[in-house]
Amino acid sequence: MMKKIIKVWLILILVICNCFISSSCWDYTEFNNVIPVAGIAIDKDDKTGEYLLTLEVIQPTEDGNSIQSVVLEGRGKTVHGCFRETITTTGNMVSTRHAALYIIDKEIAEEGIIPVIDLVDRDVDVRSDMLVFVCDEKNAGDIFKKTKDLEEIISYQIINTVESQKLSGRFLSTKLYEFVDELTREGISPTLTNIYVGHTANDIIAKTKGTHVFKDDKVVGFLDGEETFYLTFIKGNEKLKTVFPISLSDGTKVSLEMVGFNKKIKPYLKNDEMTFDINLDVNVIVSEIGGAKEDYLSKAGRYEIKRVAEKLLESNIKKVIYKAQNDLDSDIFGFGEILKKKEPKYWKENKGMWDEEFKLLKVNVNCDVHIRGSALKKNTIKVGK
Repeated sequence: MMKKIIKVWLILILVICNCFISSSCWDYTEFNNVIPVAGIAIDKDDKTGEYLLTLEVIQPTEDGNSIQSVVLEGRGKTVHGCFRETITTTGNMVSTRHAALYIIDKEIAEEGIIPVIDLVDRDVDVRSDMLVFVCDEKNAGDIFKKTKDLEEIISYQIINTVESQKLSGRFLSTKLYEFVDELTREGISPTLTNIYVGHTANDIIAKTKGTHVFKDDKVVGFLDGEETFYLTFIKGNEKLKTVFPISLSDGTKVSLEMVGFNKKIKPYLKNDEMTFDINLDVNVIVSEIGGAKEDYLSKAGRYEIKRVAEKLLESNIKKVIYKAQNDLDSDIFGFGEILKKKEPKYWKENKGMWDEEFKLLKVNVNCDVHIRGSALKKNTIKVGK
């Protein structure tokens, strides 16, 4: 499967590059002198303060019958300077037209991310839909240095994994243009997915889980995978498809498979206090019932499942909101932006004090869980006597 994906990417790269060869271009460069970049990572040398650039680039094998990924490195006082420094290693220019992801070291993001975002946002050669991550490992560039098969391109493998899991709810994939858009809008703080190096018995692999939270252009905190799941009910894709477990009053474990949800977020002013109502309609299928003594697919049993699921969702969504208000001091939900659209007069009068207003904001969460089915079975399994 991965080889097929790599071949598709290679064909696409060759076709597009051929278009540049056969047509005039204001930034004409001989194709033979250009090395395509698949992924970019940026770190910082604590001793010198210089940026450390790691590129995963695509090159043909010696026999010319296949492709392979190679790691290039450069350092400099600016990100652009790092790119230029790679020329001294290869003698060739690098092209970021096909770069699929940009990984930024957490320490850089904590200091302020704009200096390492400006170039890729400004450069016409960079895809605006490139995915952006923050890495909480010591060196972001290590992700491209894992042991790999000859034809394996790590950047595209990561993108393939993200695409297959983007509806899981454990992370929020963010494209470059989406991040810059949130960074520059009023009334919302951006987030970026965490990427890290996971270890197996014989290898290291890149994994994504959790969310780095920004205030202005700096990382100020972190939401783990479970917290990110509950964040998605406010900020994420309403087509979310994932499984979450609940425990019933008698200890029975039930797995609920989400098949989408609808949300309505409404602000209103009452007694000079701004309040938000978040109303969620969540559609689920009962996918698993473990060791039940009761018939939880009866009318009474389904009501119990519904009640417990609603309480769980409401409680944990409120916890994430509380953490954002009190620990992170960051409006990652875009409540300010909603006020700007729906209560423009209030927003105009209070936007200068929104940091303080956000902390005091009252938020009500109401979940209505709808059980749409129970897979292929209408009854629970019971031992015959």
